[in-house]
Amino acid sequence: MQFDGTEETTLYSLGYLLDMSIQGNWIVFQSLEDDFSVYRMDINGRNLEKLLDVSGIGMTVHEERLIVSHEINGIPRVSSYDLDGEGRREVLGEYARQLVVWEDAYYYIGEDLALYRSEMGEISEPQRLVDEDVHSFIPTDKGIFYTVHSDDHRFSSRGLYQINLDGSEDRLLSASDDVGGFSKVGESVLFSSADGHGLLQEKRVDLESGRIDVLD
Repeated sequence: MQFDGTEETTLYSLGYLLDMSIQGNWIVFQSLEDDFSVYRMDINGRNLEKLLDVSGIGMTVHEERLIVSHEINGIPRVSSYDLDGEGRREVLGEYARQLVVWEDAYYYIGEDLALYRSEMGEISEPQRLVDEDVHSFIPTDKGIFYTVHSDDHRFSSRGLYQINLDGSEDRLLSASDDVGGFSKVGESVLFSSADGHGLLQEKRVDLESGRIDVLD
């Protein structure tokens, strides 16, 4: 659709898309209905094709390479592929959910729900950044914003936290519940949360001042 919400067109209606990324004239994504295999179609919704027949855990795109977390013969791996699905290279021997590349490092949630950092191009032990079980996160130039799993429910979250990219200076920014939906827009991080298990509100963190505002 246009930025003002007009001229809406359906491009794909065959099920849920995950980890969608636009690369040139292509939309690359994982298909929930096909065991999280990787597909692509052009930006007009045509020429749909399967790139990778894998049981994917997470996917991102970095420097025109697909970075896919999946299993090979039951063993977790993170592999790098050309945008056409060829030229596989193994980059991590780990389970990596919500995989993100930021400033030459991989950031991801491991099988134990911990948040990890692993340097690109190095064979080294991943660094655990947060002691608690992380629900979701987003890295920025001002550090990582994240929320942790609630004590009473595995699929809900609590608290908005900020930590430096190297894992130092962990701090609580907001004690809200059901925090999620992170996205970076300009010099702000947008997220949703509820106060005291109330209604969800859309909020914004100003990356310069650290101020949190409720969006109208």
